[in-house]
Amino acid sequence: MAVGWPQAGGVVFDGEGAAEGLTGRGDEGVSVGGNAGADVHHAGGLAVQQVGEGGCGVRDEGDTNGCVPRSAALGYLYRPDEVGDLGYDVLKTVTLTHAHPDAVMAALVFAIAVSHAVTGDTPRDALHTIRTALPHLVRLAGGGRTVAEAVLAHTAPRKGTASASTLVDHLEQAVGMGVKARSSAVAGIVLGLSDLAPQDLLPCLFRRQAQGDLDSVAAVCGALAGAFRPETIPAAWGAVIEQYNGISFNDIARGLHQVRTRASR
Repeated sequence: MAVGWPQAGGVVFDGEGAAEGLTGRGDEGVSVGGNAGADVHHAGGLAVQQVGEGGCGVRDEGDTNGCVPRSAALGYLYRPDEVGDLGYDVLKTVTLTHAHPDAVMAALVFAIAVSHAVTGDTPRDALHTIRTALPHLVRLAGGGRTVAEAVLAHTAPRKGTASASTLVDHLEQAVGMGVKARSSAVAGIVLGLSDLAPQDLLPCLFRRQAQGDLDSVAAVCGALAGAFRPETIPAAWGAVIEQYNGISFNDIARGLHQVRTRASR
């Protein structure tokens, strides 16, 4: 099946994805929007959901960062060479709550990075995929180019070795640390794709004097840092979260691995 890249006005399968190396698994009959028989259309960043024959509703535009972390599981399930299918499922998941192109693009970039990390690739490999697929990602998200370009720009190599505090200061000035996806999500992704240790980055974040959505920046940063370099995340951090939430990361990881393994066969 050719990879489908949704356009403004409707979801289409136009075959361009296969021609340009954006391959998928060939799944058929995928429902959009997370509901059976649902269809999601993007027009100017507004998502309109039509469910079966029962009418439709327009969700308010959401340009915040809340949809970004939940795309991590999708990044785990798809390989980097399945970026078309990954993007399509991220779109379905994100637009349940966030319809703004900036939020969709931030989630796409984050999921692509996670996909590369799980495969054993480097942040540079993830950035290459984002750069190469950018026109398609923009079309899929209905915009959001500035979000992807900000990630690419601020992860570009700089002269000398930037310290954690220097990079955090730079991002605070350049994109901010606010709740908007184009701010906190971009900052978190850039920090997570750096080679700086989370033990150095997170204290710098929480010492910020300006107001901001610092816990979201830290969550996105820590997720990517842990995905690419799991040895940099202290075991005690995970233990505290598991105890507080009553969950087992090992169980979740095993479940995701089983799904990914079955889907790859």
